[in-house]
Amino acid sequence: MGIIPPRAGGSNVPVPNVLFAPATLVRNPEVDARVVELIAGLPSYAKPAAAPKPIKRMLKAAVELSRDELVSDADKAAHAAMFEVLDGVTVANQEAVDEQTTRSWTADIRRITAKHGDNEASNMIEVRSADATTVDDALRHLRRMLTTSVVNKYLQRNMQAAIHEAYEAGDPDIDITSVRARVAALAFIDADVQGPTEDAADSLTRLWLTTKAAEIKALNDVRARVYETIEDMGREPERVAIQVKDDERVGTQDPDGKPLPTVRRHVLSTSGGDYPLDLKMTKNRWERATIATSLPVVLSRGGTAIRRPQASTR
Repeated sequence: MGIIPPRAGGSNVPVPNVLFAPATLVRNPEVDARVVELIAGLPSYAKPAAAPKPIKRMLKAAVELSRDELVSDADKAAHAAMFEVLDGVTVANQEAVDEQTTRSWTADIRRITAKHGDNEASNMIEVRSADATTVDDALRHLRRMLTTSVVNKYLQRNMQAAIHEAYEAGDPDIDITSVRARVAALAFIDADVQGPTEDAADSLTRLWLTTKAAEIKALNDVRARVYETIEDMGREPERVAIQVKDDERVGTQDPDGKPLPTVRRHVLSTSGGDYPLDLKMTKNRWERATIATSLPVVLSRGGTAIRRPQASTR
């Protein structure tokens, strides 16, 4: 029995694969190399995520690309792209941001007083000046929209800019809370802040995955699966490359120790030219019937059968 590295499931949770009587498959010498080229050139698209989060996807891609040294300062570039969008939204909605910044400095205080034995209660509402806690509450909304990482680093950049500006002006008084309130105001203005930010994150991620596709393809299986997970986090079907492996570790028996059914003319095979069907395939009557019907015809013509993987997301 053997275990191969896990592949993320539909919810991006790693699912381990247990192999019974494992064997290593290699390229089938009976299959023409042109067949492999044909398969690799077929259009393939990754299934979009059910609940896509483009910004988190971009940040994850930045971490992994930096780890593999495929993109230098990827995390810095990712956050810079987000800052550019947020700066643009702020400038385009200057008056609304100013108004919401002022509102962030006020808090509605409601006091309800009831006396034992009375049928009515008094209700009083007053507006008081708020403190940094009120601004923190407003920032929580923005963090839920744009992720904690983006908001915190945007705050840090703006506060550093305010400190530098005050230093250049010779002003020792720096109102950091006002800077924070201005950022928090983005969560409440009557303008789309989340949409353009997520669009920019999605575009940058797709650019990275497209331009670095060859380098990603050259990574080992463990690292390649990380990028497959990132591709599966997309919000739209995205074109992905099909990689035909040179070898693969598979099981040849079911959990009861019975040999799995085999077929001929697969791109990968054992030394005897057989390809063991996985457990899901053995239970799929429709696809097994398709193989049984089409394979003799293909073999009679000296060709190779190409099977579409069951429930494939690519």
